[in-house]
Amino acid sequence: MKTITRVCVALVVTPILVIASQNVFAQALHYFPGYLSIPAASLLPRDNTIAYDTNGVRMFTTDGGTVVFQAPVNIPNWSVITNVTLEAVDNSADGFAKATLREYKFNTFLSLATAQTDAATAPGDVRVVAPIGTSGYHQVDNQQFSYGIEVQLFNGAGGPGSVGVYKIIIDYLRLEVY
Repeated sequence: MKTITRVCVALVVTPILVIASQNVFAQALHYFPGYLSIPAASLLPRDNTIAYDTNGVRMFTTDGGTVVFQAPVNIPNWSVITNVTLEAVDNSADGFAKATLREYKFNTFLSLATAQTDAATAPGDVRVVAPIGTSGYHQVDNQQFSYGIEVQLFNGAGGPGSVGVYKIIIDYLRLEVY
């Protein structure tokens, strides 16, 4: 094998990434598809005053206003997040289910993607896919940030239990070195 003696870094968003550094053999970095499925049962209410229930795999609220549930998101460091998918039921013309992927640093956050049901997707079971921002991807940095999902449910005129969530799926590309 030949040793590389210069520093050279190439950063491209393709399935293969090559990094070489001084006195290190060239290594190929590959991205492999992965996903994280967050079932409704993993969601926790933001506060203890929320009235909610489960029906098998679906979580719904019996409150009249908007309620918020949260869950941590654990994705391998340096992975690239590409999509957030919300699987929900929306039987209300003016209600909604909304899932937002967030990146946190201390007490501030950045919303990376939001998947939301609306009048166009109701009534019934729906699957809404939201790409990450305008770039279509976001690289995970677990050293500086933590990640979480926030789900908002609002029944609207449909009444208690008309809007619920089944699960949230986060698609990502996992980085591996060869």
